[in-house]
Amino acid sequence: MKVVTINGSFMRGHGVDTSISMLLKKIHEINPEIDLEVICNNENGLVEDGFPSEITRRIIGHDAILGYYSLNVFGLVNGVNNDNGTIIHAHHPLAVWPLIVKKNKKIMTWHGNNNLCWNDPGFGPFYKRISRRLLLDASTHVMRTLDRVVTISDYLRNELINYYMLNKR
Repeated sequence: MKVVTINGSFMRGHGVDTSISMLLKKIHEINPEIDLEVICNNENGLVEDGFPSEITRRIIGHDAILGYYSLNVFGLVNGVNNDNGTIIHAHHPLAVWPLIVKKNKKIMTWHGNNNLCWNDPGFGPFYKRISRRLLLDASTHVMRTLDRVVTISDYLRNELINYYMLNKR
């Protein structure tokens, strides 16, 4: 079995990226026979001491869009085999869009978003806030096509159920 993790970046100091690193290390510790791979656009020093060298890191190298590597995830899944033996694990709602055409088992970890307070100027200029809200809201509909959506907290699970009407386990 192979598990491929898709995320815009894999960098030190980013919360989701650190979570990915911890998750992959734990999976490898539990079962080192699982073939693990990270596909991302940018990597910057996340591979700390103790990160298993058996976990493949593939850096595609697409540039950030509007300052976000997560907006440029569409090319990341091209190299993933389109079969039932590979699980694709996305860590950003935008990463689920290119997964629609894949036969693979697909899961996503929901780390939350700021849609509920999207109109707060602290989240950037209006055009960024409205475009991000629309993309993320549309992505939650695509999330219904996934085999599994995992949340990192009960609060976020309730957000998916109550706000987005998504009840995946």
